[in-house]
Amino acid sequence: MSTPGDRDESADEVKAEPERPIMPTAAEAKAAQGTDPTPRPVQTAIGMLFASGAVCLIAGILVLLFRQAQIDYQVQHPPAPNLTRDDIAGNVTIQAVLLIIAAVVNAAFIWLFGIKVRIGDKRSRTRLTVIVLLLGLFQFFFGSPISAFGVLIGLIGLIMLFLPSVKSFFVKQ
Repeated sequence: MSTPGDRDESADEVKAEPERPIMPTAAEAKAAQGTDPTPRPVQTAIGMLFASGAVCLIAGILVLLFRQAQIDYQVQHPPAPNLTRDDIAGNVTIQAVLLIIAAVVNAAFIWLFGIKVRIGDKRSRTRLTVIVLLLGLFQFFFGSPISAFGVLIGLIGLIMLFLPSVKSFFVKQ
């Protein structure tokens, strides 16, 4: 008979080492890999592209927030003499909503393809080029000065992706 103070001899057996998972965690994989193989100009370019998407999104939100001031200004200085206040208000609202939608879609695509560019996907770099150029064209017609600054940041980041020093990093996948 055993008392609570007695030790069970079977508990002293050596326990087997727990099984290692088949798939390592992200931290384990990074530790096993060592340093990040992405060149510094590519990391900087991706950061600039992410910042570009964020600046354009902030610009869209600001245009939406200050919509009434823009309506008041255009009523005082109408772009065409036959426009009423309701016409101007409708046009400004449509512009603000289009700017927000474009900024959200742009930021999503930049994030998606930016992650793929970070691993060296050449096709994603080309897709990012098209997205940033379309963003620049859209911002030229509908954007604000703040969003133009965001496009400029994106263009600088895009140029960095095509530097000769990072050419060997991109492989066709």
